[in-house]
Amino acid sequence: MRRLLLCALLLAPGSARAAGTFNLASENDSYVTVSGDRHYTNGIYFSWTSEPKAQPLSWAQDLMLPGGKDANWRSGYFLGQAIFTPENLTAFVPPANDRPYAGWLFGGARFYRDSGDRLDKIEATIGMVGPAALGSDVQKAWHAAFIPSAVPINGWHAQLRDEPGLVLSEQRIWRVPLAEGLLQAEALPEANIAMGNIYDYAGVGGMLRLGHNLHADWGPPRIAPAQQGSDFQDVESFAWYVYGGGEVRAVARNLFLDGNSFHSGPSVSKKTLVGDANVGAALLFPHIRVTAGYTLRGKEFRGQRGDDEIGSITVSFIP
Repeated sequence: MRRLLLCALLLAPGSARAAGTFNLASENDSYVTVSGDRHYTNGIYFSWTSEPKAQPLSWAQDLMLPGGKDANWRSGYFLGQAIFTPENLTAFVPPANDRPYAGWLFGGARFYRDSGDRLDKIEATIGMVGPAALGSDVQKAWHAAFIPSAVPINGWHAQLRDEPGLVLSEQRIWRVPLAEGLLQAEALPEANIAMGNIYDYAGVGGMLRLGHNLHADWGPPRIAPAQQGSDFQDVESFAWYVYGGGEVRAVARNLFLDGNSFHSGPSVSKKTLVGDANVGAALLFPHIRVTAGYTLRGKEFRGQRGDDEIGSITVSFIP
């Protein structure tokens, strides 16, 4: 499965050409808190998104929400990993009332339709949960190399078992200008839905942005299920913005809380409604975009001690 994901990314149409937007995103709780690894503790994400094309893809158009014909189309591919742990890393037998250890190694493809005043995205993600996702290897290697004084991690033997994963998702973002001129303001309300054995949820949210040349993108890229912007930018001169917003998700399934689909094992009682609050800033140049953000994520399961804090950094590059 890992080889297939890597080959899909390397063989993606156009990825061998120096065109489109390349992204590298890193998410980690240690960027914004010193309380140690817990829950969603680390994510790494690579993506490539093509340059715009005016010719619509008929089958992709049929899968999307109704939209205008005068739109730019982009295709994209991505590869990433997410790591989840309980709060207590030293216990050989992880607490039954805390989040299970789990890794999620994933990749996929997407299509964007940019109509100017709205952005539509459809996406298919495949991957592996369990030891094959290499969550234990990455976390232990990172601690050994960079945090030798950190507490020992003793519970990965009890992580979720190997299970292939599939997620199909769709998202729409609307662009609502609020102020024009040298200093611009806009609102980006959005709605999304995801279905599969990894996640089943529907979300609504929005983002307020203040800056200059806001049309350059649709907000920063993030790792699902976080509130997501665009994995591409379109700017001919300098742009910048600060943002704030959030999203509420109605969650029917979260495998990393509910446990494996076909095997008994660790799990916790998840909450049906989960909310994120986000703030951050971005600097955009003709060939580079740098964003930094902070997410406060509400409690995801019953008995969770406190909300989670996640820092995110993204660097985008256009050759």
